[in-house]
Amino acid sequence: MLSRVLADNERYHRWSFVQEYPLRLLPTHFEVFAESEQLFMLHNARLDFLVFDTINNEPLVAIEVDGAAYHQEGTIQAERDRKDSIMRKLGIPLQRFRTDSVSGDEIKILEAVLAKTHDNNRSYVARSVISVR
Repeated sequence: MLSRVLADNERYHRWSFVQEYPLRLLPTHFEVFAESEQLFMLHNARLDFLVFDTINNEPLVAIEVDGAAYHQEGTIQAERDRKDSIMRKLGIPLQRFRTDSVSGDEIKILEAVLAKTHDNNRSYVARSVISVR
């Protein structure tokens, strides 16, 4: 779905994405993060998808696809909240999609998120280039 949306719109011609991107590679420094967030990043936490600008490798938006277990009471909600906090501190938008409630509007939502990302100018803690494997 993400590949199709990026390919179908000329304004995203410079954008690409990577899957399973390690969170620890995004920050240029870790001082702004709580100790629990630092440990979370350093213990192999990953983003499902990270959209970036291919010219300067600047991260633009992260996308998480959460299974039903992430939305049940008493599950890994703390882990999810930690990732949300990290992305806010990095200044990188995070969009979540649920796998247990497909609405049919996912492409429209994704297009809106990418359009907003395209139109916004933000400053990032993660100014360094991402390493694409």
